[in-house]
Amino acid sequence: MSCVIALRNSEGNICMGADIYASSSEEIRRRQDKKVFQNMGLRIGFSGSIRVGQCLHPDLWTPKEGSTNIIQIANSIREHLAEMGTLMSESGTDAMDANIIICMNGGIYEILEDFQVQVPAESFTAIGAGKSYALGSLFTTSGSGQTLKERVEKALEAAAYFTPGIRPPFSIIEF
Repeated sequence: MSCVIALRNSEGNICMGADIYASSSEEIRRRQDKKVFQNMGLRIGFSGSIRVGQCLHPDLWTPKEGSTNIIQIANSIREHLAEMGTLMSESGTDAMDANIIICMNGGIYEILEDFQVQVPAESFTAIGAGKSYALGSLFTTSGSGQTLKERVEKALEAAAYFTPGIRPPFSIIEF
């Protein structure tokens, strides 16, 4: 289980955060690699399959040259995951066992399991098992005067409090 968050302020600064564990019904294990990271000009966060996240690290993938919008990025990810053998097929439709947040050019985007792209109307989003608690926290701390990092940390704490498999410490990046 995971919780990954992205939050943007009115100046266009973005903060992303995530827990650092991998869990199953039998165990929870701390990971050295992070669920939020940078690859070229993209900031990426993932929830779900660790393999999908690993395939998006800079040593295994770079966005196709000329990929300037989120649809092109989603298509590039789909092609790459197919090459890496990590796609699933549900009723003849390609799917990945993960959800992804991409932050690029000041925007926050979600790429969901079936590669549909969502652009949140709010200045924040969350994916993973604790997303509802994180979203509630981000909503209620809007206008609180807290920094982006403080709000992301509070949202992750809320997710960890209510969701098994999510716990501190958290990995947080600002840009």
